[in-house]
Order: sequence, then C-alpha cells, then structure tokens
Amino acid sequence: MALKIAFLILTIALTGASLLAVRQQRVQVVHEMTMHLGRAEQTDRSIWRARADLAAQITPARLLEMLEHKAAASPVFDEYCPPGTLLFDSSEQQAGSAE
Repeated sequence: MALKIAFLILTIALTGASLLAVRQQRVQVVHEMTMHLGRAEQTDRSIWRARADLAAQITPARLLEMLEHKAAASPVFDEYCPPGTLLFDSSEQQAGSAE
C-alpha cells in the first residue's frame, strides 16, 4: 500500500513538473515573439524616418534636375547589346523552350 501511495505521489509530482515546464516554454515563446515584434516596429519606424528624410530632400526642382540628368545619360545596356543583336542564338532559344 505504501508503494502505491509513493508511486502516486511521484506520478503527480512528475506530471506537475512537466506542466510547469510546458508553461515556462509558452511564456518564453511569448517573450521572444514580443521581442521580435518590438524589433519589427523599430525597423518600421526607421524605414518611415528614412522615407520622410528622403521626401524632405526631394523637391520638384531637384526631381526635374535628376530627370534631366537621367535623360542625358545613355543606357549602359546599349553598349553591350546594340539594337538589332540577339542576346542568344536560335539554338539556345530552342533548347530553352524544350525544357
């Protein structure tokens, strides 16, 4: 009889300990989720701050200046692949379409 009571007490103690361990794991996961959400909010704030700084620096006159500079530059791609040339020959194109 004493052995059964000791076994019952041991079983209850082990069950209680396992429940406490599971509870602690859940608390730890919630804590980590909260930390990650805090970091995400900080990142979002820094992104919005950078966007606001960029918007403050870009004026309509500055934008027009940038567009004029862009229009004056020639595309880099045309230097490597002039109009009328193929990027690949027809055998590569047929092999690519067969796959």
